[in-house]
Amino acid sequence: MIATGSYDGKIKFWNPFDNFILIKTIQANSGWVTSIIELNFGLIAVGTSDKGILIFDLRNDYKLVKTLTKHSKIVWSLAKLDNGLFASGSGDCTVMIWDSDSFQHITTLIGHIGEVWNLKYLNNNILASASSDDRIKIWNLSTFKLVHSLDAHNWRITSLVMDHNNNLVSGSADQTIKIWDVKNNFKLIDTLNHHKGAVNALVRLDGDLMASGGDDYRIKIWGGKAEDYQVEQTLSGYLINVYRLVYLDSGVLIGGLSDGRIVVWGKKI
Repeated sequence: MIATGSYDGKIKFWNPFDNFILIKTIQANSGWVTSIIELNFGLIAVGTSDKGILIFDLRNDYKLVKTLTKHSKIVWSLAKLDNGLFASGSGDCTVMIWDSDSFQHITTLIGHIGEVWNLKYLNNNILASASSDDRIKIWNLSTFKLVHSLDAHNWRITSLVMDHNNNLVSGSADQTIKIWDVKNNFKLIDTLNHHKGAVNALVRLDGDLMASGGDDYRIKIWGGKAEDYQVEQTLSGYLINVYRLVYLDSGVLIGGLSDGRIVVWGKKI
């Protein structure tokens, strides 16, 4: 089952193994649904424009069981961490760390001066946060300390992903994608310039492939080495911005569009 959220405040649950039939729709809140992650034991966490993080129990008729309200502005992003923790990034410029069993607030990471748009858990207790302040912050979750600050882009950074070489990849409203060498103090490896609009979404595919989607109405499929990524295919024809991308283990690429539609591509993209 996969879950999608939208500006209408609804969460929809779909069965990807049965022609993506709609299983359930719930009204999460009166604002936007910005992000959804799976926690443990049938629970999901949902970020909203109402400043809250909503916890739903899918085993108990999708019941709302908890609302977390420490952020003072929209919750843009969520990320599941190790050791029973998860993180939230907000328009209040902070990253908060939560216990996914007790839902207690553990700590707040302060360092950004812009909204935190995206979070990516790398590994070994390292978290990356991307912001409208044009920077990527790297946090050590063993100490909850800032260890790197990357002056990364010329406009807000909207998306983060790890590629097949375990490099960090960032997408930005400045229309570029940048590749960062995690093992070499996050040194910039390459800048990709093929999009003609903001890069809103990144996702790793099979093998050495990754996909990007943007405000130029296009999804680009990239392949090759980190120092020499090339566009292998461009998906277009929807005449609308691409906001989110998700890749399933079954080889299915899912795109969320700004008009509320969801598009699905099979194995042969």
